[in-house]
Amino acid sequence: MHLLLAPGTPLRNRLNRYLDIHQEFYKQARSYYNDSACYIDGTKSIRRAELFIRYKQNKTKIIYLIRDGRGFCWSYLKNHNLSTDQLNIAAIAWQKYISIVDEFQRRFPHVEVLVVRYEDLCEKLENTLSEVCEFLGIEYDSTIIGQPTNHHLFGNRMRTSFDGIVREDLSWMKSFTDNDVRALTELIKDDLTRFGYI
Repeated sequence: MHLLLAPGTPLRNRLNRYLDIHQEFYKQARSYYNDSACYIDGTKSIRRAELFIRYKQNKTKIIYLIRDGRGFCWSYLKNHNLSTDQLNIAAIAWQKYISIVDEFQRRFPHVEVLVVRYEDLCEKLENTLSEVCEFLGIEYDSTIIGQPTNHHLFGNRMRTSFDGIVREDLSWMKSFTDNDVRALTELIKDDLTRFGYI
């Protein structure tokens, strides 16, 4: 169930204030960077995206970055201190992310969504960035590749250590046993096939 807030209610007024503050921030951020054509919000929160689409007349596009489920699951196990005996937990988490985006697209069919595979971004960086720029309606500039640029306003610590080189993390291939890979592939086979991983 998704709540639509009636105009004039205290909660709706607070929500509008929240959105107005962010709209002003986006405007100032774009101005700071030479009147940039767009602002890219790197949030992983679908709820945040829904707020701006539902309550503000924004031209919003979604870039859906997805990773091979087996790589995702290895990172998930590592970050949650889980063992490979708990592969099913990681598999469910990956599939949950996919279902959340699927549900978002069902509710907001008018919002454009570009699916970008993490592996394509790493292996075919120039082509993938060109596709992203075309999707966003901005001009692609190949000189940005390999050049770390101070374009992050805030985020995690990686933003300050990025050297401009995109490196694919393939640690899952070495860390999982063959049996782990087979079991995990079977668990998430349908979605691996859907996104072209098998």
